[in-house]
Amino acid sequence: MNATFNQILIVDSLPEGQLNTAARLFADAQDWARLIGDVPHIASVRCYFQRFPS
Repeated sequence: MNATFNQILIVDSLPEGQLNTAARLFADAQDWARLIGDVPHIASVRCYFQRFPS
């Protein structure tokens, strides 16, 4: 079975103020993708979660 992919999706779900490793990973992955011709596409999304009182 041959498998190919064309996108790396980085999901950032850490609360604001926390060490943002997703931003660093996104920047590093983009740099590598540029070196090999922008394949795969690098995408990043930020998820916001709301804490409910317990």
